[in-house]
Amino acid sequence: MAKPRLEPTPEFYQFGLGFHQDLDVRGKTEDEIWAIVLDPFTGQDRIRLREFLDRITRDDVSDAELLRLWNATPADDWFSDGGLRIILKQARNRLLQPRSRPSWRGHDRSGRRRG
Repeated sequence: MAKPRLEPTPEFYQFGLGFHQDLDVRGKTEDEIWAIVLDPFTGQDRIRLREFLDRITRDDVSDAELLRLWNATPADDWFSDGGLRIILKQARNRLLQPRSRPSWRGHDRSGRRRG
């Protein structure tokens, strides 16, 4: 019996959006780039993304399957077969760490808390 086909979760799709063509312009260091990509994920979305990344980076998911999932996102960046798995594992590991900056939700443009 064939394994059911994996489909990208909404969180993974959103994760792919973070890999846009100007990412290396907005973030100068590896830490800044990861913050741009991962900091929008909070609460349950962060947990769901981490769990999905954990699931798809296991050895029983082929590199071809990873590329198929990645290509289903709007990401501008492309990775080699093995390179994608490395990047996804790095993202998963960073999601285990506290967020690098506070969420700006609930704040006005000056940084003051609303309401």
